[in-house]
Amino acid sequence: MTLSSSQITDIVNAYFSSFSAMNAAEWAKLFTPDAQAFDPVGNPPSNPQADSEQFFGMLRQVNESLEAKPESIFIGGNEAAVKWSLHAVSKGQKEASAEGISIFVINEAGLLEKVSAYWDDKAFMAQFQD
Repeated sequence: MTLSSSQITDIVNAYFSSFSAMNAAEWAKLFTPDAQAFDPVGNPPSNPQADSEQFFGMLRQVNESLEAKPESIFIGGNEAAVKWSLHAVSKGQKEASAEGISIFVINEAGLLEKVSAYWDDKAFMAQFQD
């Protein structure tokens, strides 16, 4: 069964909303137990449900705030390609910004099976060093 565009948009928005809130529990609920996240693509995959507490713990240690938001969502079947932007303020009050594109694969139950993020995480982190 193909999800509606509205359902997929809601899932994508929930992903970015829970990420921005650094809410590991809400973010992890969006994924299947065996989901894979490639963030960024080229890195080994993580399991969002198993790794969410550690991942968001690290984000909370470094960042005062995060704002990740979808700019454009393109839907095909139960997948979405999303152009997004990210803005962060570190605990030391340094700012960093990035843009990227993520591909979301969603199952019929409305859970994320795979997320592939295309962006330069090293360039983003380097902005905190300047």
